[in-house]
Amino acid sequence: MKVEEILTLIKAGYSKEEISAMNSADPEPNKKDPDPEPNKKDPDPEPNKKDPDPEPNKKDPDKNDMIDKLIEKLDQTVDMMIKSNIINSDNKKPEAPASEDLLAEVIKPPRK
Repeated sequence: MKVEEILTLIKAGYSKEEISAMNSADPEPNKKDPDPEPNKKDPDPEPNKKDPDPEPNKKDPDKNDMIDKLIEKLDQTVDMMIKSNIINSDNKKPEAPASEDLLAEVIKPPRK
């Protein structure tokens, strides 16, 4: 899964666990089957030769660690932004004008 896709999922509101589950469930969703009808293609030139067991991809754990770190940093950034917004917010209600000021404006409106 690309970083852009992960960021899109985070913006959409998915949690770390949901994104990890999506990543492990279908690692390459855009990959198409390059050989839809293998029997009509060339037969196996060496049927007795078997492919060796593929080695586990060693980059996947590192990739998952990087994704986890990225999500953790994004969570920290979001928390910091929320705290900053709370500190910088103006929680004061606008003051209502005094009744004397309202009466003064009605009796003698300010000149423009």
